[in-house]
Amino acid sequence: MARASQLFIARQPITDRAGDLRGYELLFRGASADLEAIMADATRATARLLTDGVLVDGLGSLTGGLPAFVNFTETLLVGDFGLALRPVDGFVVELARDVQPTHKVLAACRRLRSRGVPVAVDDIEDASRLLDFEGNVDFAKVDIMAAKPNDLAAIMRVGRRHHLRLLATNVESHARYEAACQSGFDYFQGWAIGRPALVSRASFPGIPAAHFHLLRALRDPNVSVSELDQLVMADPSLAYRLLRYANSARAAQVHPVTSIHRALLLFGQAELRRAVELLILSGLSSLRSPLLLLQAVTRARFCETTAFRLQKGDQCPDYALVGLFSNLDLLLGIPLQAALANVPLDAVTLAALLRREGSMGEVLGLAIAYEAGNWDEVRRASKRLGLNENLLPAVSFQSVRNAHHLVSAA
Repeated sequence: MARASQLFIARQPITDRAGDLRGYELLFRGASADLEAIMADATRATARLLTDGVLVDGLGSLTGGLPAFVNFTETLLVGDFGLALRPVDGFVVELARDVQPTHKVLAACRRLRSRGVPVAVDDIEDASRLLDFEGNVDFAKVDIMAAKPNDLAAIMRVGRRHHLRLLATNVESHARYEAACQSGFDYFQGWAIGRPALVSRASFPGIPAAHFHLLRALRDPNVSVSELDQLVMADPSLAYRLLRYANSARAAQVHPVTSIHRALLLFGQAELRRAVELLILSGLSSLRSPLLLLQAVTRARFCETTAFRLQKGDQCPDYALVGLFSNLDLLLGIPLQAALANVPLDAVTLAALLRREGSMGEVLGLAIAYEAGNWDEVRRASKRLGLNENLLPAVSFQSVRNAHHLVSAA
């Protein structure tokens, strides 16, 4: 029997004008056994989201303590289910297109806001829908692909008059992001979020050869601590950051970690490899984007854990590396093929990264589909891999939690 309590949750990031991460919209569905019923009943899906014990206990782990935009139907809204939310939990109640601004809806919005729970109205394409809410919301989520230029200007005027925070959705290209910035939007959501403008190839920092020697050594189960010590010490900057990470990760211990050798002894090889991968990748990003770094590390953990579920054994680190380098183009601001040309990867790994080929490519595609809430592709990819789809929510939750920990400590 399928686990009926299982809930699939993806996150779509929301950033501000400075490119800083300001929250997530949570995208969700139920377990595969009751998928059709869940997708046909948005009220039930949101109720499951709010009452699922893992989510209630772990929302901070899913969002890093940032606000979570959660879709509400009219039934949930006027039934005051949102009053169970606490402002400290960082929820934003989001009203979709089919929620009409009736007297009952507006009254419910006022009750939520009086309790400190913000309200967002989604799918704004013209000013009329926004005017109908009579200033009883905090966020206006505007579909910049659907709104015509004249309508967009009117939306901006109404939004400013009612002191709304204006959020551009469907930001699917850097050009649309630039246009939304010029229009005066405060926040942004869509595929292009976090994507930097292209920079010249001459600015590509490259990856020191010593780092790749270390990565390869960490994938060798027979490597000695002394060999790793020498490789780490070849880069003083990396050694310093590894020491800092070791002390953060071992903060509960009485004695501080004062040497690389001691740090290597404290870490297991798998944990050490993860730390080194993170530290190397964080040094690659010329823009130091926390969002992109978090995305890369989350994908690495997702791919590694999925590979373990698929019983890939010693290949699990290779799956993690594919996830880690999957957005190298965004971190460096150059095409992925150009970025990987400077990386000594084998043909199988390159095929997985560039063309989603092989088992590693399939697992990477699954990670990206889950990340985007593309549930149809999640089902298809799971079937192709022969993977029990109901394992994925736990894999995702653990990956997100682990990534937040690693990135905050690095």
